[in-house]
Amino acid sequence: MRVFLIALFVGASCFAADVPSVTPPDEVRADTFGFDDQDATQALQAAINSGAKRVIVGDLGKPWIVRPIKLRSDLELVFEKGAVVQAKRGEFHRAGDSLFSALGAKNIVIRGEGNVLRMWKSDYQNPPYTKSEWRNSLTFRGCSDVEISGLRLEESGGDGIYVGSYNEKGCERMTIRNLQSLRHHRQGISVISAKDLLIEHCIFNDTDGTAPMAGIDFEPNDPTEQLVNCVVRHCVFEKNFHAGVLFALGRLDATSEPMSVTLEDCVIRGNGAAMRVVPRNPNGVRGIIEFRRCVFADSPKAGITIERKSLAAARVIFDDCRFSNLATDQKDDAPLGILGRSVQGDPVGGVDFHNCTIEDPLKRRPLSYDDLNGMRLTDVTGTLHVKHGETTETLHLTQELLDQWFPWSADLRDYPRISLEGVSLVTMEKNASPPFAAFPGWLRGHSVFATSVATAGDTIQFQITSRLIGKPTEIPPIVVEIVSPSGKSETLDPAIVGKPADYRYTSTESGTHHIRINGGSHAIACSSGTNPVNAISLTRGFHLIGASGAITIPVPAGTKAFSIRVSGAGGSERVHAIVRDPNGRIVGDVDNIETPGHQFLLKNDDVSKAVAWTIELARPSEGVIEDIYLMLDGLPPILAPDAHSLLLPEK
Repeated sequence: MRVFLIALFVGASCFAADVPSVTPPDEVRADTFGFDDQDATQALQAAINSGAKRVIVGDLGKPWIVRPIKLRSDLELVFEKGAVVQAKRGEFHRAGDSLFSALGAKNIVIRGEGNVLRMWKSDYQNPPYTKSEWRNSLTFRGCSDVEISGLRLEESGGDGIYVGSYNEKGCERMTIRNLQSLRHHRQGISVISAKDLLIEHCIFNDTDGTAPMAGIDFEPNDPTEQLVNCVVRHCVFEKNFHAGVLFALGRLDATSEPMSVTLEDCVIRGNGAAMRVVPRNPNGVRGIIEFRRCVFADSPKAGITIERKSLAAARVIFDDCRFSNLATDQKDDAPLGILGRSVQGDPVGGVDFHNCTIEDPLKRRPLSYDDLNGMRLTDVTGTLHVKHGETTETLHLTQELLDQWFPWSADLRDYPRISLEGVSLVTMEKNASPPFAAFPGWLRGHSVFATSVATAGDTIQFQITSRLIGKPTEIPPIVVEIVSPSGKSETLDPAIVGKPADYRYTSTESGTHHIRINGGSHAIACSSGTNPVNAISLTRGFHLIGASGAITIPVPAGTKAFSIRVSGAGGSERVHAIVRDPNGRIVGDVDNIETPGHQFLLKNDDVSKAVAWTIELARPSEGVIEDIYLMLDGLPPILAPDAHSLLLPEK
């Protein structure tokens, strides 16, 4: 028996040694895998899966009609001249179905000679398809060493190209050349997370479908994502519904890796808006956004808009750029616009215009600045050559000129911003007990409320009410989450706009809990009879709507001077504001406040203890009360219904 087993083992070993190893071929033609002119998915996917270094997609006189195709590492995908790829009609129902996609892959080359990769945007915009922004032509997530050239991407249900992250890793070392990206649903290209990205000699035109509808959109989704060494040169962005170039940077913050993005020798022409930069103020991403020798032209609705950019956020630099026929439909606006948001709270600026030319048929100031509650505009420098017809005026941007143009900005008194990040809150009244009053106003959009829990295991009971604003086509549910003192977040059941929602949450920690509510653009209120609930801001400002009545504000011990700034939204939207000291005396009374608002400069007589001040927001004698912006300077950004419910920093 032993001899037999040994012989069997040896025989089997010899047999295995005789099986030749299979080496993938260097090159295959996709049509040899069984081309079907009704559905060529199997042939093309099989060719890619064969492991061949190069896969050739030939011109067979008929388009390659495919369902979603997955790419792999170490692949050169070559489209011969004339070869066309089309998305199969009636497919791509999943929200993220892309024509071609790669996840975490490396060493990919996609090369064509003007080949068309076509999807069917109008199909995906209607039933039976569910709405989606991600049915892209090309999707790359967490890929490295990628080269794309010579393609014409048409009419996707999302972006022409999506450059994002996968398993917390963005794309690296990616080159896109000689490419046309046309008529897409969301963006010509979205750059979500990229390092060492080069885009050159490309066209991104005619985006129209769902917001943001830009030619190129730099828009990270998380503070850990990055935009580092991204260069765009010799590209055209034309006739996109919104911005030709968009930087939506609100998800990055001061902890993110400093960004570095350069656009040079690009033409941004005929878009709804020429260019828009929106960082986060005050904790925006650091770094540089630079435009060199770029032309921004023929965007009558909006020109260059830099919004919510604090001094510390990424510096925006224009070198030898030309701005022609911008914001011509907005005669009260300007080709260059800087826009603050009072709810954000740090001085606005950090923009350079080096030797730039403005061609404007309208005789007006070249730069506008609007901040609904007034923040100082500073550190905007450079030289502008402003042309009106045959005349040219050279303007040197200095602080003196900015103050002359915007005197209300120059008159503002600045106070330190007090952050509530990681700060414990306690009731001003020791051992304050129920019942607690309801907050007297509505907040708009993303709102944060705080409550203090004495003992772990206590139940927090609260109610969220909401009010529909406008006539939206869609009303998504309100996202509600509660954040414990240690930072642990738990998402609660969503609330429905217009319906009261009651919550019971058993705390596992003592201390301050934050109730974060994403109400979109709708009005939100939060109240509790069992717990003190205050509205707080993670910056220093609040956006209220239709608020009326007295709101209590904490003035901590040691505070000598501070200010309260109030603004309506402008036009007929105004507010009457009355400020009272701790003794109930009126120390400020201003009616018909619109934009840029009014700053109440206030002094506290008794600095030995924390005290409660109040501000009453009432209907103006002229106009209507609707959107109201309230900013607290030199104070913790806390609003309470009354002194009994008032929270203030423990230290």
